[in-house]
Amino acid sequence: MHDSIQEMGWEIVHEESVDNPGNHSRLWDANEICHVLKHDMGTIAVQSITLNVAKIKDLHLSAKTLSSMDNLKFLNFYKANFGKGNLHFPYGVEFWSNKLRLLRWDYYPSKSLPATFSAENIVTMKMFNSELTKLWDGVQNLTNLKEILLCESEYMVELRDFSKAKLLKDVDLDFCTRLRSVHPSILTLPNLTHLRLADCKALTSLTSNTPLKSLTFLVLSGCSRLREFSVTSDKRLELFLSNTAINDDLCSSSGHRGMATLKN
Repeated sequence: MHDSIQEMGWEIVHEESVDNPGNHSRLWDANEICHVLKHDMGTIAVQSITLNVAKIKDLHLSAKTLSSMDNLKFLNFYKANFGKGNLHFPYGVEFWSNKLRLLRWDYYPSKSLPATFSAENIVTMKMFNSELTKLWDGVQNLTNLKEILLCESEYMVELRDFSKAKLLKDVDLDFCTRLRSVHPSILTLPNLTHLRLADCKALTSLTSNTPLKSLTFLVLSGCSRLREFSVTSDKRLELFLSNTAINDDLCSSSGHRGMATLKN
């Protein structure tokens, strides 16, 4: 039944504009998406793009490819297998819709998000294996952000101010091997429950002067240069500290103010 309803929905969308898929509200067919992107045919009608980039050959696009999709709310460029990304923007990305709610872009090809990027409506951001060295300059209005997953973005060296991300619950920076520091604002967020930093080998310090209100899960395994560590939580906190430079005495005094579970 679910598949039949989904197929019916796809057919209705397809009939919105048979001759020009750039006028469809939702794009999911790989061939149609490639055609729309390659020829800059996207319009304000497009609200959602879902593409498994493993299904396409290398596609080199202009910086303005997404510039006409002002109502884009869901952008999902994902890759279902290993390897490099197949979407290339050699001159960067100049414009993004300020209505985006979900952004997933595996193997994002640029060093940062464009200056015109607006994150005020973003709820979920997933950018695995990206080329990012930083997300953006300055402070973004992150009032709706609940999760940000940047794992295996090996060139990431810094995170900017997240002080406005009061709803943020989940931060995944696993295998960001060049990440030197975590912005102090992240360790003040009232709803943060999960913070993953496994194998962030350049990270040397993670400290907070005040207990986090909601943190229950903190992974630092493999942070081989991490020596300075002081993080506490008002919740029972699971700590993963194997293969770090933190000594046993420090481990026993960190975590929850009186209750922590240390795991390998």
